[in-house]
Amino acid sequence: MLKLQMECSGIRNGVVVGLCRVGDKCGPVIGNRVDIGAGAKAAGNILLGDNVLICENTAVLCDVSDNSVAVGVPAVAKPRRMDAGSVDPIPSKSERPIS
Repeated sequence: MLKLQMECSGIRNGVVVGLCRVGDKCGPVIGNRVDIGAGAKAAGNILLGDNVLICENTAVLCDVSDNSVAVGVPAVAKPRRMDAGSVDPIPSKSERPIS
């Protein structure tokens, strides 16, 4: 079973989200403001925390903590750089301009 929070930012084309093995009972839990790049894969009983960026073609097989960027095969999670004065690249739904 996949669990998706209310404010998912974006799941691009070619993304695969699911179980790691046939007998698994739970798939990934995707937090708020998660942006998943094209061709990325997330498999198994893992947690993608809030405000996470999964880069293109990344294979995520382990938890990714809040405010992180995951890149590579297999994925390596790095803390997100939030310098003073920088703009959050994934604004929450309430912060997005109305078009």
